[in-house]
Amino acid sequence: MGTPCNDTDALLFAASTEIRIGDGRKISFWHTAWTAGRRPKNIAPDVYSMSTRKNRKLHEALADNQWIRDIALHPTITSHHLQQFVDLWLIVRDVQLSPWVADTIRWKWTSNGEYSAASAYRAQFLGSVKTKLQPLIWKLWAPQKCKFFAWLPIV
Repeated sequence: MGTPCNDTDALLFAASTEIRIGDGRKISFWHTAWTAGRRPKNIAPDVYSMSTRKNRKLHEALADNQWIRDIALHPTITSHHLQQFVDLWLIVRDVQLSPWVADTIRWKWTSNGEYSAASAYRAQFLGSVKTKLQPLIWKLWAPQKCKFFAWLPIV
């Protein structure tokens, strides 16, 4: 059973966490942002689509370059596929696992690095503009439906 997250949730998680590679046993090779904050499936989406084992952990994928063996070769491979493969390979080839050190995930939005629902909620509104129009809209004389639709763009 997978997590109840869509791709937007996964991207928010990737942007909100800092992954430190240890033994590679907690980290998903394709789905975790262990490559300088980016997920391999976003670096090489065409290579990801050709992979037959999308749920390997990092330590499994790196063992004898298993992630390469998981790629199903098709007659329709293009230079674009090859470029993505090389881009990913240049990152993966330099990864060194530390067998006796556990992987760590640090939450960027709290000072202690631990996740909190409140910090995740606040992170979703980073970059939004605060306005004082809300009280003005709700005090206007207008049907509730009009107030509601006037309020939506400023939320």
